[in-house]
Amino acid sequence: MQTTGNLGLKKPEGTDVVDIADLNGNADIIDAAVAGKVDKETGKGLSANDYTAAEKTKLAGVAAGANAYVHPSTHPASIIVQDASNRFATDAEKAAWNAKASTAAATTTTAGLQSAADKAKLDGIAAGANNYTHPSTHAASMITIADAGSVITATNVEGAIQELFTNVSNGKNAVAAAITGMGVSASGSETHSSLATKVGNISKDATASSVDVLNGKTFYQGGIKQTGTIPVRGGLVESTGAGQWGDGSISAYFPNGYYGGGVNGGAEVKVPLVHLQNAEPDLVNSNFRADKNIFGLQGSIPIRGAGHHVPVDKTVWDGVLFIRPTTANLGAMLYEGDSWLRLDDPSFTPSNIRSGVNILGQIGSYVGSSILRASGTTYASSSGILSVTGLDFIPKLVFVCSSNASSWNTSTTFMLYDALKSTTDYIYATSNTINKGSASINSNGFVLNGSSAMGGISLKWHAFGGY
Repeated sequence: MQTTGNLGLKKPEGTDVVDIADLNGNADIIDAAVAGKVDKETGKGLSANDYTAAEKTKLAGVAAGANAYVHPSTHPASIIVQDASNRFATDAEKAAWNAKASTAAATTTTAGLQSAADKAKLDGIAAGANNYTHPSTHAASMITIADAGSVITATNVEGAIQELFTNVSNGKNAVAAAITGMGVSASGSETHSSLATKVGNISKDATASSVDVLNGKTFYQGGIKQTGTIPVRGGLVESTGAGQWGDGSISAYFPNGYYGGGVNGGAEVKVPLVHLQNAEPDLVNSNFRADKNIFGLQGSIPIRGAGHHVPVDKTVWDGVLFIRPTTANLGAMLYEGDSWLRLDDPSFTPSNIRSGVNILGQIGSYVGSSILRASGTTYASSSGILSVTGLDFIPKLVFVCSSNASSWNTSTTFMLYDALKSTTDYIYATSNTINKGSASINSNGFVLNGSSAMGGISLKWHAFGGY
């Protein structure tokens, strides 16, 4: 089914079924469109522009027969009515009036009568005077100078300026050359301020200070004059201390200062004995012989010469004989030549030494046998260690049993050490076995490491020795 181009009315085709609803719809569309239209009147046509309410109001305010009149901006003078108070003047009349002088005093812009002041001024002007104006400036060459001190050759300002410029330039070149000669690059073309800065920098790279320069001597650092403070030493100077090197050499510490060279001009340094002793603590008179004097110290070690026999004390430790000078001869002592240490012991005789035994050249002559015996009661430690000391012989056989049979474990009946069997072990017996324990024998006693069952038990022991 097709539709119209403006209102979209439905147009059934020959094959379409005619529907009343389509016809009613078309009628409604046409009715709505007609409601918005204006009826056409005879003699009137439609305008392309709409006629608004504002235009209607404007039209209502226009009077009937109104035209578009524009009043001119000018009128000819002839149409103006004149009276006694308002009249025109002609050009001739105006010219005549303007030519007449005013009764007011003349000014620089308005003609008038001459004032009394102007008259007096005019009377004071000489005849032939002109209107000369002195210039505000002059060329420097026109200005002369009065050189009372006769320091300038030129006679005018321009020459003096040139002369001054030359002198300043030459001076800057000389200053720049001097600065360069002091190690700071400079040029005469630089400003005075730049040259002044470089003058201040001349000695800023100096590394010396007052403590590096002799006392009373002056130097410059950073542009500032300084005075040295190093003391100048002469004559006799005492050291402040001394020390010792690893190789034994002695170093003396001097007071800070300058020591001039030469035999007569140099300073002599005195090292007190106390400083040497601080460096070498062993430098004392008790460390060298009595017949020598070292750095003012008289030695104190007694000297024993040839034929002097020094008595000694003796002791035996772990089977070794030790001797030393008797109490009266103890301390530092120097033995020279044929000195001897004398060991006096009245028991050291051949009769007390077993036959055939040579002790320190003494050959024994004693023939016989001797059995040494000791016994006692001692408590074992909590861990079962039995330790006995104070014997005057080396034990060869040790037997131990409980001093109270009821207090000891009945499974251990005795302990036995036999030096002929072992020097480090002992045996102990139980109810049905023989066991081994460790032993330690020394020159005056023994130690048996027992079982914990012995801990705190009173034990009876018997020790045997001899030969």
